[in-house]
Amino acid sequence: MHTVLSSRRGDVEEHAILLCNLLLGFRFEAYCVIGTTLAGDPHMWVATLERDSELNRVKVTFWESLTGSRYTHGGSDSASVHKYGKIGCVFNHESFYANVQSDDAVRACSFDLNNMSHWKAMDPAAIQEIRRRKHVPELSHVPLSTHMMEEVLEQSLRDLISKRRGLNGLATHWDEELSQLLSP
Repeated sequence: MHTVLSSRRGDVEEHAILLCNLLLGFRFEAYCVIGTTLAGDPHMWVATLERDSELNRVKVTFWESLTGSRYTHGGSDSASVHKYGKIGCVFNHESFYANVQSDDAVRACSFDLNNMSHWKAMDPAAIQEIRRRKHVPELSHVPLSTHMMEEVLEQSLRDLISKRRGLNGLATHWDEELSQLLSP
């Protein structure tokens, strides 16, 4: 995510992951959603879940990471204004759920992630194992002769400059004393 922030650009997936992490930091129950648009194109967006234990309901809000638009998921019997077509899976840093509902259309999707007939959860121990396996490659020390590299680089630059100037009919003369004065 550092590259997205430092370069101030990224694709829709990177923005969705960044937004999901931001919402998780604000203590939302947030998930990245992988699915399709109504046109059938692959897409990723963010969903937040607000659980109402008294009414035994889950309020779902969809967040479009590139535009900042939010949409409330109304369930199967309400018309939606969002562009989302189907849902394949949802995930965050702690969990991964595959959609196993008979109808994977967003309009008909239930977001009761604990319902095993609707969502297949990945084993949390497997997720923790993946998180522990951060492989850091070993960096080996290769001794370098910086003086030799400097000489080769300087000669290469001189050759390129002389060649370019020669193509333009210009002669190039190198002043060794001046080059020594300009050295650090």
